[in-house]
Amino acid sequence: MMRFLSLLSHDLSLQGIHDIESCIQMLYICSGCDFVSFFHGCGKKAFLDGFYQNAQFIAGDLNLSTHDETGLCSFYRLVASVYFAKHRPAFRPSASIGDLYNTIELGDGLESHTALVKIIREHMWERIQSEDNMLPNSDALQLHWDRSCWVAKYWKQALDNSMHLEPIDKSGWIIKNTIVSVVWDSDVNIDKVEKTIKWYTKGCSCKSGCTTNRCSCKKSGLSVGGYCGPGCKCQNCKNIASCQNELPELFDELECFSDVELDACSDIDSDSNSDEGEDEVQIAPSHPSEEFQQYWDTFGILTGELVPDL
Repeated sequence: MMRFLSLLSHDLSLQGIHDIESCIQMLYICSGCDFVSFFHGCGKKAFLDGFYQNAQFIAGDLNLSTHDETGLCSFYRLVASVYFAKHRPAFRPSASIGDLYNTIELGDGLESHTALVKIIREHMWERIQSEDNMLPNSDALQLHWDRSCWVAKYWKQALDNSMHLEPIDKSGWIIKNTIVSVVWDSDVNIDKVEKTIKWYTKGCSCKSGCTTNRCSCKKSGLSVGGYCGPGCKCQNCKNIASCQNELPELFDELECFSDVELDACSDIDSDSNSDEGEDEVQIAPSHPSEEFQQYWDTFGILTGELVPDL
């Protein structure tokens, strides 16, 4: 162990890194251990390589071993470095993660690091083959960081006669009926995912154009943007995003996918709503207007999804 510490202290790529021993320990924890989950497709080697190649960017002016906002920002940089290296062609012309970060004009606070995570997720979207390979969003990463900090404090006190630790239900876990479970994402993001799934799979079956609050999509406000969506089976629909300004806002809501498994969404009934007072109909989508076709063409470009044949 002493030889390992000596090698760390004399490594040229790690010069100037404060408390390098604790940084390496935190790197080991947050990249996956017995207490904390792993990143799909990114093992210990990927994290070690990412840290060594970008040590000054990750921990030069920050500190990966501190359990505060500074440490969280350093952790965001570490994870961003790993996924940048894995999907490097997607980030051209940026030659390094530092170059990509410098394009963000939000200072050096938490906001700029949250933006960095979002930018990487956006660039990765067309390259991944499964959502398992997606970089988690910033909220999910912060919960992962909270769990990593708890483990680091636990290990630090391993030789003490008594331990003083935060309750685990305040550190990225939840206790329900004496069972401890991981909190994978924030309630806000989970709600957005459920809302988006409903928008894709469950819609109205109106026959009057969806112009009044008799349309369940328009009335409930649960659908994305209040508009009818791919799950609707309405006829001659007028409840669509009609201007270019509305479409980016709609995409912003759809962009906030998290990386959680939502078992509760698997039992969502599809196409169960219709105009109040009207009989429910089961028909194929019937939107012949050129305006609606243009709407879906634009939506497909924004999201990268296949545009349905209408």
